[in-house]
Amino acid sequence: MPATVTTKPTYAIPTRQSRVIFTPADGSCNFIRVWATLAPEGTAIDDQIKKSKLSRALVYQGPPRELFPWRYTFEQGGKYTLLLQEYVRGNSWGGGYEGDPRGAPSETQLGGEQGLELYIAKRLTQRLGFGEDTATLVIFLHNDTVVQTLEGVHGEQTPAIIDPTSERAAAAATAAASVTAMNQLVGLTSFSVLNQPGSVVDGYIDDFVSHAQSGTHHQTADVQADLEEYAAGLIDGTWDAIARAVVKLRRRFELHLLNARENDPDNPGDVLPGSVLIHSQGGRTFDNVNTLLPLSVSANDPATIFAAMGDFWRAYEEHRVASLHETPDTTFNLSTPSGLLRMHREFMTSLAAAAPEPGQGQTTGAARLVGGGFVEA
Repeated sequence: MPATVTTKPTYAIPTRQSRVIFTPADGSCNFIRVWATLAPEGTAIDDQIKKSKLSRALVYQGPPRELFPWRYTFEQGGKYTLLLQEYVRGNSWGGGYEGDPRGAPSETQLGGEQGLELYIAKRLTQRLGFGEDTATLVIFLHNDTVVQTLEGVHGEQTPAIIDPTSERAAAAATAAASVTAMNQLVGLTSFSVLNQPGSVVDGYIDDFVSHAQSGTHHQTADVQADLEEYAAGLIDGTWDAIARAVVKLRRRFELHLLNARENDPDNPGDVLPGSVLIHSQGGRTFDNVNTLLPLSVSANDPATIFAAMGDFWRAYEEHRVASLHETPDTTFNLSTPSGLLRMHREFMTSLAAAAPEPGQGQTTGAARLVGGGFVEA
């Protein structure tokens, strides 16, 4: 078995002292030296490495194992690359006379240097919501996995939604659905947190197109064949391509709600003639209930893309089963999102609600009034 490195707490974080424990490969080892060869840019260890002629910095020497940890406060989370050398130190013979150099402790090297990787969890944040109603999602990523941190151990409970900028945002941050989605981030890899947003948008476009152009659910099919072109290549697309597709999808959906078609060459003003209706049941032509929130999307800020996607999921899922259809659409439903998208969906759902779900310790009545613009004084 090669040497290993672990920490206490299990997920060490920056700015709090950690105990780094080295377990040697050789059971007879009673002394080690550990050098760092790579560290996050700008840290004290990185500075020591750069100043060293050997491009390494001695970070620990002494006995190994749990009783003798390396105690250190890391300034930044990330990956630290280490080299460990094992030794046997000692001399059972004290020498033939006082000061006999033969009585000095010996140091025998055991094998060669071993490479180790030490990960300190990285604190990451993302904005939730839009406009004046926002909050901050906080997670810690250990190597490539979201981990839970505890107030009593790490000084901070995460994942967490903090710093709401309004009463509505505070309600959204503490809503049960938001808290559930937040806690489900624990254990996900970075890939699963993002969950291939291009592929998700591709699926959203496919389902919306199928819904819109269905004569079963509409008096007149709302043909959206050209919209599918926006899905091409999105799985591996850039944030710019994904942002453009999300904006286009939301635009087409809003027109669909309003009995209008952007892609109808005979109606350059978008609005269809009064005798041609997409929706017509129950005396309703327009769906002015399941509308999108007025948010903006920017490729430079992927958080806005996730917010817009979550908002679309909310509005579309309510629209497709609305009674203004010839028959409710129970076929072209969007797959339930996971990871970051679900977090944004639940937060946006709460912001859009006229009477938000009461959060922890909140009353139903107070939540309803907060939804109506009241502020707790």
